[in-house]
Amino acid sequence: MILTAHQPAYLPWLGLFHKIAISDIYVFLDNVKYSKSERFTNRNTIKKPGGGHVLTIPINTGGSDNINIFNLKINYQSNWRQKHFTTIKQLYSKSSFGNKYIDILQGFYEKKYIYLKDLNYDMMLYFLDILNINIKVFKASELEISSKKNLYLIDLCNYFSCDTYIFGGLGGKYVDKKQWNEHGLYYYIQDYEHPIYNQQYGEFVPYLSIIDLLCNHGDEAKEILMGENIKKQGVERKVKTSNL
Repeated sequence: MILTAHQPAYLPWLGLFHKIAISDIYVFLDNVKYSKSERFTNRNTIKKPGGGHVLTIPINTGGSDNINIFNLKINYQSNWRQKHFTTIKQLYSKSSFGNKYIDILQGFYEKKYIYLKDLNYDMMLYFLDILNINIKVFKASELEISSKKNLYLIDLCNYFSCDTYIFGGLGGKYVDKKQWNEHGLYYYIQDYEHPIYNQQYGEFVPYLSIIDLLCNHGDEAKEILMGENIKKQGVERKVKTSNL
């Protein structure tokens, strides 16, 4: 059994969905510290003529640099919901499959979420469903696990009786190999090769939100985002024949 975990992300990119698709269990890390450097929590990029366009949800941190994502509230001093939805509609309504998703996305922007984690969670479940990624999803805040760093991920694996954990490419630099070996668990560091696909507005731009791929390719989106990247069976074979 394979487990992965990730912080809440607004309109996530393709690589996150690949990491989830090659797992059996996904833990939604809604109980960790918010980091300004990890901007995907409240912002992501779509495409406009000339390149990328960043959509950012304003948040209330109360001036603290140590706020937990669980307590992170959305700031409604500006009408960001209308701006985000209007921008998405303008940029994707003429794409091949834009009208298939725009009306559903509108519902997320009509609801006034208090906490950012809740908006990101509902969007994530929607994207997983339309991508036909069938996986068990759990909120970290509902689990009684209080350890830190690598040991926290190890405890997650043990809690769900999983023998393998998937790190994202950047997360792999924090692996404590000795600690994982001592607990008799495997880990795999994702090496995602971003696919090139047909987009609107000229030259291809990578690392965009999943909505760009969906609006341009519809039901083919999952096949495209998986591409030539490793599948779940490949992870299982690789970790058990490696000296981890």
